[in-house]
Amino acid sequence: MSKLVDAIAEGVPAWSAKDELVRREARQEELRLARAKAQGNTPDTQTEATELIQSLIEVMVLTPEDGTLQVDLHGALAGILALRSGTRKADPVSGAGLAEQTKLVAGARTHRELTLPPVPV
Repeated sequence: MSKLVDAIAEGVPAWSAKDELVRREARQEELRLARAKAQGNTPDTQTEATELIQSLIEVMVLTPEDGTLQVDLHGALAGILALRSGTRKADPVSGAGLAEQTKLVAGARTHRELTLPPVPV
């Protein structure tokens, strides 16, 4: 942390440092998901992976649009997906709103049967 403060004090733009921190956080989440996948497909690991992915989503908005389903994600998962796709929704100077929302479109292949684990109520 002190190296980060020193770098900013020496003129490294704060938004540049923030971009690197966001990239590292995204990578850490990818590694955590990969580790969960490598442990196998047991009920315990499925539950853990489901909870982990759900914890990365703050809000999911589903909107029917022209015969497809538009999915708007808000939260850390949206940031990870935006970083992976190379898109950013942020002011490059302040970093405001950095990759907190992303849009996905579900089309013709969404009619597959999906089985979700039971959610405790």
